[in-house]
Order: sequence, then structure tokens, then C-alpha cells
Amino acid sequence: MNYKKLELLLAEYKVYDSWEYVLSLLEHMEDMDISKSIISTVYKHRQDCLAEISNNILQKAVADGSATVTTNTFYELAVDICGVKLDDCCLLKKTSNEFFHYARICLDSLIQIANAALLGEKAIDVSKVSITKLLDKLKNESCFTGIYKIFCAIKDDAVYKYICEFDNFMKHIKAHLIVVSNSFMIGNKNEFKIMNFVKNKQIFAEEDAISKIEETYNFTVDSIEKILNEIIIYLPNCLKNDNRIQNVKFEQVFRKDKSSTAVEYTILFIEVKNELSELPSDLAIHPLLIKANQEIFEYNIPFDTIFIRKQGKSNNIVGCATKTSIRENDNYYVHYSVRSCTKEEYDQYLSNFRTKYPSCSFNMCAMEGIITLA
Repeated sequence: MNYKKLELLLAEYKVYDSWEYVLSLLEHMEDMDISKSIISTVYKHRQDCLAEISNNILQKAVADGSATVTTNTFYELAVDICGVKLDDCCLLKKTSNEFFHYARICLDSLIQIANAALLGEKAIDVSKVSITKLLDKLKNESCFTGIYKIFCAIKDDAVYKYICEFDNFMKHIKAHLIVVSNSFMIGNKNEFKIMNFVKNKQIFAEEDAISKIEETYNFTVDSIEKILNEIIIYLPNCLKNDNRIQNVKFEQVFRKDKSSTAVEYTILFIEVKNELSELPSDLAIHPLLIKANQEIFEYNIPFDTIFIRKQGKSNNIVGCATKTSIRENDNYYVHYSVRSCTKEEYDQYLSNFRTKYPSCSFNMCAMEGIITLA
């Protein structure tokens, strides 16, 4: 998967708010990879150690006529992490539970990415997103038929149901489902299993842990690859992003006195060709600029007012956009209401700027503009 290509497309189609969920996905995919690696390595270490200990005891018994087994005999089973000895069974149980939780988060992140990237301003509230609600939205849109079918297949898959219900069971019931048990000296018992459990009136059978973890990993990685590739295809069909503005201009004026140089004012602009009516009444604004080297710069606006001017005419103010009430997703595309304004309002903003914004961050890399020294 080309994640840089995905990031650039999310920025280009003005759904860059979905990128934070991609970053979360990548982080938890790494967590899932590490967990899987720890599980396989520690369990192999356990089997190898038990075989070696058993062999050493038999050799000693043959050589000396007897051999003693104590709790110290199994000291080598402990896993050394930075000098701390951890019980290998506890580590296997803990890491297995974490593995399924990370797989669940990866799939949840995938749903959040699709929600933000494909639905835009019509996205489901981030705190209420679920695969069922996403499917309800997608099924009514003929432009999303392909990705709708893939999400349906994921939702109906037995592995997806297992991941979700295992994670739910562990969160709410908190019973130990992972069992690690190996024969020593006598017998041939090698068990590392997930016990059967019941969740939402559905019975989930006992599973070999290593096999189930491998199956879960392959399903999760495959689902991520399929959905992200489909999102790239369907991005041009985003339901509503026409009121989103990323192209914002700025003017920043510094005033110098005998001892220092300070910002006199910073003003942001949206440009129209001729009239205020070219813009929708509600704007969702997030300054963002894609540089020639494909680096993306963005800026979270701290200002309540953005002015609207005619293209190429710095002093021809035709209106302004004022920040409306904060919404759930306003950490990226902040909503502003468009209205007309007078020259007096503009002048008042400039004169009151230092009082209203005595200190604020500013990322000029995310916008094109002019800096002057008064």
C-alpha cells in the first residue's frame, strides 16, 4: 500500500481529516505485528526450553542414577526483558489479548477512514461510527457500490465477528480465555489455546491460539489492503466536500520599535472572482498546502474571523466568514458562516488584533501570503 499516495489524495480531495485515522491505523498495525511476533517467539522459546530441560534431566539421571526437579529447574522459561524476568505463560496470555484488541482497533480505524474520506461533511459523528451505520450510509449511494460490497463481506465474515466478540468479551467479562499447558517428561501435550466462549448468544468454539492469531492477522491485513485501495478509487465520489476551503491567503504585518519586532496583525483571506455569492453560506476551512516535493503543511486556525476579498485585490473586501459553534469534527475543518461586512469592521479587526490575540501560533508554510515590516 502506497500510504504517501493515499495522504496526497486525501489532501487533494479535501478530506484530510481522515488522515489522522490512517496514522492511528498504521500505529496499531505495528502494535499488532509486534504482538504476533512476541507470541510466536515466546511460545517457541517455551517449547525449546522444555525440550532442553527434559533432555538435560534425562542425561543427568542416566549419568548419576537420579535427578532432582525443583521450581528453579524451570527458571529458563522466564522471558528476560531488560533484566526483568517475566513468566512466559502470563506474557503469552497478555500479549494474545492485546493482539486481538489491536486487530479490532485496526478494523475500527478502517471504518473511520472510510467514513471521513467518502462522506465528507455528511460523515457520521466520530463517536457514533460503526460498520452497520457506515453500511446504512453507503448502501443508498450508487457511487459506492463496490466498497459497500467489500464492507458487507467483512461484516459477515466469521473472523471479523470473532475479533469483535473476543475483544468485547475480554473488555466486559474479563475472564481468562487463553490457556497454555505443556507436558513435561511424560506425555505429548502441547496446548496453547483459546477457550470457547459465548457472547451475544453466539457460541465461539475452542481454537488453537497460534492458528487463530495467524488467521486473524491475515484477515485484518487483507481487509486493510482491500478497503484502502477502494477508498483511493472512490475518493472523487465524496458525498460533500464542496464547502471545504483549503486555499487560504494571509497577510502578516510586523512593527519594529527600538528594542524589538512584534506582530502588529495577521489576517487571513479567502478569495472570490467577483462576488460573495460565489461561496456557500457555510464554509468548513482548514488551510493546507501541498508543496512541490509532496510535503503537506496545514494550519489549525485560531482566529474567529476570515475576510473574503476579490482575487488579486488586497484591499477589496467583499465579506467575511465568522466562526460558528464548535462541532465534533471541527479539529480539522472548522465551520465558518459567510456574511457581508463593512470596511469599518475590517479596520476594527486590524486595530484590535494585538489585544484579542496577544499570542498565537502561525504556520505560514500552509498558506501563500505576504509578510511586511511597518
